[in-house]
Amino acid sequence: MDLNALLQSIGGTTGTMALWHSVPPGVKSRVAQGYDRLTGRLTRRWDVADQKENAGLADEAKRASNQTSAQQAVLQLLVPDFAKKISNDPDRLERAFIETMGEAYRKQENKDAVAEEYLKDIADKSQDHAGNDDPLDEDWLNLFSSYAEKASSERTRQLWGRILSGQVRHPGRFALSTLRCLSEIDQNIARLFVDITPLVSGSTIFISSEDKNKRFGDLLELQQAGLVVGVEAQIGVNISFSDNNIGEWYDEQFYLRIESNSKTPIHVPCVALTKAGRELLTLVDRSGTHGDRLNFMYNAIPRHGIQSFSIHLRTAKSAGGVHYTIAPVKKWPEDSPP
Repeated sequence: MDLNALLQSIGGTTGTMALWHSVPPGVKSRVAQGYDRLTGRLTRRWDVADQKENAGLADEAKRASNQTSAQQAVLQLLVPDFAKKISNDPDRLERAFIETMGEAYRKQENKDAVAEEYLKDIADKSQDHAGNDDPLDEDWLNLFSSYAEKASSERTRQLWGRILSGQVRHPGRFALSTLRCLSEIDQNIARLFVDITPLVSGSTIFISSEDKNKRFGDLLELQQAGLVVGVEAQIGVNISFSDNNIGEWYDEQFYLRIESNSKTPIHVPCVALTKAGRELLTLVDRSGTHGDRLNFMYNAIPRHGIQSFSIHLRTAKSAGGVHYTIAPVKKWPEDSPP
C-alpha cells in the first residue's frame, strides 16, 4: 500500500506529509492497513477493477459452490416477481434507496472522522511503538470497523481513533473482548473511569473499607461495565517480608516500605482493573496530581501486625533496585523515624 501517494491525493498539505514522514518505517504498513480499512481509499480501485474483470467468473463460482438446485429454483421464482414489484412501486424504491444510501453515508462519515483522529494520535505518539512490522489481525479490524462506523460524537471518534492508534503501534494492545466492552461504555461511565484513574497504582486501587463505601455507587457502576472487579468481593494485594521483616512495594510514582513484627504477609485491600480497564487506562491522560492515590494507599494499609510504614516518592529504578527519596511523603505512626 502506498500511503505516501494516498496522502498526497487526499490532501497534499505539508502537515499531512510531515505526519507520514514522522511514522517509523516498521509501523507504516500497519498505519496504511488501519487507514485503508476505515476509508477504503487504497483498495476500492482495486476491488472495482477486480469485480469488473472477474464478475462473470465470480458469479459462476459462487452459484456452483453455494447454491443447491433447490435454491436456484426458488431464486428463479422469486427474483422476477421481486423485480416486478420494484418496477410497479417506484416511490418505495426511491425511499428505500435514499434510506440505504443515507445510512451508508453516515457510517462512512463516522469512519472517516475516526481515521482522522487515528492519524493525529499516530503523529503525536510516533516514538511509542513496537519494533516489528507484523500486520494487524483482520478479524480485529473487522470488529473495530463495525464500532467505528457508529462513532457519531467527537468524543467517541477520538476514543476509537486512539484505540486504533494503540493497536497499530503495539499490535495486541486491545483485545476483541475489550472492543466489545468499550463499545457499550456511555459518557457517564467514561467520566467515572477517568475520575478514578489518578487512584490507580499499576492495575489496582488500594482502598480501605471506609473509602470504598464513600465511592461504592460509582465503583459498582464501573464493575457492572466490566472495567473493575472487587467492589463487592474482598480482594487485595499480599505484601511479603524479607528475613529482616521489611516489606516493599512500589508503583510508577510511590515506594512503600513496611516494618513488621513477623514474616507473615499482610493483605492490603484493593479494587482491581479488569483487562478492559487496564487497556482503557492506556488511553487516558493521567498527568497531574496523585495526592488522592497517596491518601488511599495510606488509609488502606492495615496497622495490625506491623511496626511502621512509610511512603516515599520513587525517583528511579535500576539493576540495583528501586531508588526513592529519603524523606517520606507520608508515614505511620506520625512520630516514627524516617
